Amino acid sequence: MASNLNKFLAVIAGVIGVIAIIPIDALAWWKVDVDPALGSVYSNFIDAFAQYHGRTGLDDTVTIVQLDSMFLISGISVIIGAVLLFAGGIKEMKAIAAIGAILTLAGPVVFLMAHSSNAFLAQSQYLDDQNLFFGTNSILIWDLTGSSNWYLGVGFYLPFIGGVLGLLSLKSNK
Repeated sequence: MASNLNKFLAVIAGVIGVIAIIPIDALAWWKVDVDPALGSVYSNFIDAFAQYHGRTGLDDTVTIVQLDSMFLISGISVIIGAVLLFAGGIKEMKAIAAIGAILTLAGPVVFLMAHSSNAFLAQSQYLDDQNLFFGTNSILIWDLTGSSNWYLGVGFYLPFIGGVLGLLSLKSNK
């Protein structure tokens, strides 16, 4: 890694990877927004570490359900990749940064594989049976019709950005 720009890109890629795994609603890897007929809109989400954070519209109590360990592998892949990208940028080691970029990119791919076979989500009242990645559904709660929208969240896309920046940091300036 000859240039300061390459080092900077690798470090920024690592930082983006670390941000992607913060387990908060805004950085969810997958999310369902529920708009009940009565009450306020609320969200349930999956973070990078195989946890489903669920609520009901009745109160603000959050129930956390541990999902399949394959989800956990995606989060671990991203964090290890992010650390390697950061270290590769600081120490100017292209091989380490390359491995970090690949691991960071692999995380969301593993997440998609785990998500597509998730029995827990398949039983959810908020989703229809067509697509677990994104969609819209009408839901019936106490004889009142509400709606739900589910989609891949911001946290899911951040490792792709970090991984691509990590790969760009490998480019030689000669």
